[in-house]
Amino acid sequence: MSAPAGASSGADGDGGARTATEADGDGDGDSDGKHRGMDGDGGGKHADGDGSTRADGDEKRADGGERHADDGGKRGANGGGKHADNGAETGADGGGKRADDGRGTRADGGGGADGRGTHADGGGGVRATVAALGAVLHGRRAAYWGLTALWVLVRAGTLALGLVFQRLFDQLGGGSGGDRLLWSLIAWVAAVEAARLCLQFGLMAARLEPALQYDTTGRMRRALLASALRRPGATSRTAPGEALRTVGEDVDETGFFAAWSPTNLAHWIFVLASVTIMIRIDPTVTLALLALLIAVTAATGALHGRFLAHRRATRTASASVAGALREAIGSVAAVQAAAAERHVSAHVVRLNEARARAAVREELYASLQRTVLGNAAPIGVGLVLLLTATGSREGSFTVGDLALFTLYLQLLTEALASIGILSVRFQRVSVALERVGGFFGGRLRHRLDPPAAPAAPARADAAGALRELTVRGLTARHPGGGHGVEDIDLTVVRHSVTVITGGIGSGKTTLLRAVLGLLPRERQNTGRPAPAPELDRVVAAARAGDWRPGADLLAATGEEWERRTAVIGELAGAARRNDVWLQRWRSERPEDPGAAAVQATAMIDLAWEIRAGARGGRMSPEQSEGFFRILSRAGQDITRAKELDERDPSPYVADIWRGIGLNRPHQEMHRLWGSTVALDPYHLSAHRSALQYWSARWHGSRDLAFSFAERAGLAAPPGLLLSSLWLLAWWDHRPADADGRAFREREVMAAVDRLHEDASAADPGHPHLAEIRHVLAYFLVRQGRAAPALEQFRRIDGHVGAFPWTESPDPVAEYCAFRDLAINLSHAR
Repeated sequence: MSAPAGASSGADGDGGARTATEADGDGDGDSDGKHRGMDGDGGGKHADGDGSTRADGDEKRADGGERHADDGGKRGANGGGKHADNGAETGADGGGKRADDGRGTRADGGGGADGRGTHADGGGGVRATVAALGAVLHGRRAAYWGLTALWVLVRAGTLALGLVFQRLFDQLGGGSGGDRLLWSLIAWVAAVEAARLCLQFGLMAARLEPALQYDTTGRMRRALLASALRRPGATSRTAPGEALRTVGEDVDETGFFAAWSPTNLAHWIFVLASVTIMIRIDPTVTLALLALLIAVTAATGALHGRFLAHRRATRTASASVAGALREAIGSVAAVQAAAAERHVSAHVVRLNEARARAAVREELYASLQRTVLGNAAPIGVGLVLLLTATGSREGSFTVGDLALFTLYLQLLTEALASIGILSVRFQRVSVALERVGGFFGGRLRHRLDPPAAPAAPARADAAGALRELTVRGLTARHPGGGHGVEDIDLTVVRHSVTVITGGIGSGKTTLLRAVLGLLPRERQNTGRPAPAPELDRVVAAARAGDWRPGADLLAATGEEWERRTAVIGELAGAARRNDVWLQRWRSERPEDPGAAAVQATAMIDLAWEIRAGARGGRMSPEQSEGFFRILSRAGQDITRAKELDERDPSPYVADIWRGIGLNRPHQEMHRLWGSTVALDPYHLSAHRSALQYWSARWHGSRDLAFSFAERAGLAAPPGLLLSSLWLLAWWDHRPADADGRAFREREVMAAVDRLHEDASAADPGHPHLAEIRHVLAYFLVRQGRAAPALEQFRRIDGHVGAFPWTESPDPVAEYCAFRDLAINLSHAR
């Protein structure tokens, strides 16, 4: 991303100023000094099992088991020049998800132990779970509450039965009624039980509950499938095994809870009503039972948190095992080529042992909860008998009261157990709903969107629609050798699926690259991120001494401030090496604001170029003196440019970089920034420059940088590319030990999705759109999202002069390695 020459990162201790040569850990600086985000692994990129490339010394390899080659052009023993590196551990850790990776994931809410940062019971989790259940039941709430009402009716019958017992036994105890009362009691019990059985098993259990349960699971699975089809990146947020568990077990858990929870709501109503009746009979006994209820609830509550933590750990460990097995089976050829069978097997065994330990702990705490609940009933019976012994002798506690308490006690114990199970089930469904929400890219809100009706296939004769792709006699060979494909005939029909298969080195990637029109290595341009013939023309003219084409182009930009700033930067780069033409321009047109802006920007670039040339990351005394002297002198040029065109934000961009170099305090930067955004509130170059000031490597912090990036991204309309700021902030502040899993964290995936949407909405003529596409291509490959990555590569192929490829000693090799990896990943899926 553009910045003054040398304006990169790192700390050199000279009064807070920073140099380009320290941020990437390799001490070599940036060739043109422009800040594009730095790596810390010795000047290259790497990935941990995610199939990305790594540049360490003289090797470039893809650790996902896709390819391995060296600079000497040697080919592997398999004849195809490709083999797996060190065991082909692609996704063996379950897609990079784990609960104990030390990056803040946790099981008690707020961080999420499921590897995606989700949580179930922290930070208002009960409310969130209830809201998610409401979304799941949208459109079926009448059925849900109808089922609940029937359960309440069943429990009301039980309450009535207790009152009948009380009256009949009191009359029997008084010596009246005899056989008639006995038969009346039998008739009442039979009638209530018959009605309960008819409702519970003839209607609710046989029809209403299954209908609600399976309708819920069916709608959830349809919505999940629709989300995966509408947004192909959705499935890449989760490990393969975890995605299967989400669609399977998590959906089943939610559907069961939807059908099972009405009986528990009825239990609560029964508890409240029965306790009210019992208090009116004997408050002491009732309060004793309530104390027992509170004690049991407290005991089970103390176990809930630990149970939930181990439940999550079990699910995550199971997903890791399933994902590892899936990836290992899918990479059999790569594993065999690397002779890594023992390594992969040992890795799966370790994952399985971790799953076993987590499952044992989960079952231990579940058993403890069941034990506490199971012993509540015997204790309660003994408590009632003990407390009512004296009252029975004195007549204050009648036989009917004892019958009512005995019946209600048994039912209260069952209700208590059911309510305890409800708590456990609620914890489980909260985890399930969080995982389902993660599949959708966030929490469930309001309702499950019903899957949209499939779009009608495009008409075969629709304008611009490609109905059939036919290739005849295609031959493509690698330079310097005879390897490649020859005389290929291929026909692909619209809406059909064509599978290209073959062994390693058989030419699948070469064929796809040729069909897609992707250029070979030797035809990649390292000077620009995209073709820019207009800029090439004016820069060439300026270097030849003619300033007029540049002046005319600047005048033609009008109030397209982003484009104007880009043209000024190009002309300033030309003037940095030879400014004779610029001084002639300023002499002949002293009031031209374009010439003044180019002069100011060229001075800033020159100062930062001095810093970029510092050896070992530190400026010599002469370099330091020159750096600060030029920045001080540039202040006059910046002021002059601002005066000549008060509408142009370009001089303010230069002033931001001057402030970075001169260690301008926060208060001054706030004032400068206010003036900048007053001219253009969405100026991308200005925002990227200010982001560097607020970063931890300059004059801010990680929190300040992310806060600035998030505010700017949220405020900007789609298509202005300001959502790229969050990814730049993440890149600059990523942990030193960040590996491939860091790129697949939920917030990074979401940021890439936002930027993808932003780029799709951008004006095709936006001067920085091509740079954004390079960033997208890189991040999408690191996240294993081959299809959208290939679309970006198709749009940018032929030009590699952009971040992140320029961070590598060999940008072309880096770019082609990632591009080929995207192709390999696409046909691996």
